[in-house]
Amino acid sequence: MKKFIFLSLTMLLLSQSAESHVSASPNPVLKAVAKNGVNPPSPGVETIVSARSRGHGGFQDFFTLSPQNGKHLNLYVKNNGTSTVHVNVIINGEDFGTSDVPAGKQKTRTFEQLVSSGLSGNYEVRISNSDGSLYDLQVSARQF
Repeated sequence: MKKFIFLSLTMLLLSQSAESHVSASPNPVLKAVAKNGVNPPSPGVETIVSARSRGHGGFQDFFTLSPQNGKHLNLYVKNNGTSTVHVNVIINGEDFGTSDVPAGKQKTRTFEQLVSSGLSGNYEVRISNSDGSLYDLQVSARQF
């Protein structure tokens, strides 16, 4: 009986220390992904947190920029799907055009405020494809 209690306590202590070790240290896999270009590191504020999105119909996100966060915005799209996707950006209701990202490729659209103290306003990002196939995207945006 003493051996059972000792083994139970030992296992309990080991499991607790393993849990605290995992939660206390950053996940090296996630850090490696961020450093390897999925979400290019740069100072600033993430407006679209790097996310992978899969599905049919399209991706859509809205965010608001504040001048104190910087004069630049990078919108990054990696197309892991099988067909070209169309990335459309709308700023304060004005369409800023569509750019295509072929299957297996990536693209960064950059916006810059040259006159004022920084970018501001309401932004909308729409991503779709023409054939209705399953899309598979990695998307992020950062203001700096």
